[in-house]
Amino acid sequence: MNNNISKRLLAISSMIDDNQIVYDIGCDHAYLDIYLTLNRHITCYAIDIRQTVVATAKKNIAKHNLNIPVLLNNGIDNIILPSNSILVIAGMGTRTILNILNNKDFNSAIIQSNDDLPLLRQTLSNWGYQIVDEKVIFEGNYFYVLIKFQKGISHYTSEELLLGPVLMKNSNNKVYLQYLRYLNKKFDKMINNIPEEFSENRNKLLNNKNIIVNYLNT
Repeated sequence: MNNNISKRLLAISSMIDDNQIVYDIGCDHAYLDIYLTLNRHITCYAIDIRQTVVATAKKNIAKHNLNIPVLLNNGIDNIILPSNSILVIAGMGTRTILNILNNKDFNSAIIQSNDDLPLLRQTLSNWGYQIVDEKVIFEGNYFYVLIKFQKGISHYTSEELLLGPVLMKNSNNKVYLQYLRYLNKKFDKMINNIPEEFSENRNKLLNNKNIIVNYLNT
């Protein structure tokens, strides 16, 4: 099974405690659930809103003769979560993720969003969650940022929302520094493509770029 699981999913698995029950939302091929069941003996529920994905997940699970429930469901709608549950949501956009989680009661979650991490961090903080762990993975020419949230009061600065409050404490993390340099170049391209009349968007990007440059120079 190790040959079928990506670095990204391995990193997610490392952020899950042994006693937690995993609800894998948008389970895709259910590789994470299979890995956790085989190697960590962790109880998992594979969930997806698409019938084709559910069918594929069931086939993959059957190949390993495992009894992992696969649910055709819209996120955690109508699911009562036990106190030791943890949600995993990976590979979606922030707004899709927030729509799934809006007005839901959960204790902890590991989230890998494809965009707008400051919005994700700020919104979850506003909802009463704190960031307890973060990782950056580089795989297949892409950077993936994994964020673990749990219930708790939190207040983050604009720098922490952009850079990640846990990640920025480890300035020796080479992959993280590469990720910030990538973001810096990305912001440069975006700034150059924004017409000057859109000053608000341009200033926001310039501010983000300055935050990154200042961090890299310290």
